[in-house]
Amino acid sequence: MRRELEPELLDVLPPDDPQAMHSRRDLRRINRAMFQAQIMRRLFRRHLTQPPHRIIELGGGDGTFMLRLARALQWRDVEYVLVDRQNIVDPQTADELR
Repeated sequence: MRRELEPELLDVLPPDDPQAMHSRRDLRRINRAMFQAQIMRRLFRRHLTQPPHRIIELGGGDGTFMLRLARALQWRDVEYVLVDRQNIVDPQTADELR
């Protein structure tokens, strides 16, 4: 079976489009409701003997998930890299991840 990569709605809408803003808000709610940051923190702590130098999130969106994870981990000297088709990270979020 041949796989094809197709862009998601958030990949093609302008960042300030109301539908895109609503979708990002829904994603933040889903991540919180499913305790995603807490689950990832637990997995990182269980499987890593020491903090990594860098954590890269593909499809990082607005950066709020990675910020929640970084706060939960409380690791020093870790570089957080967000990769996404659109640069929509709020400057305040970016500052907190530095």
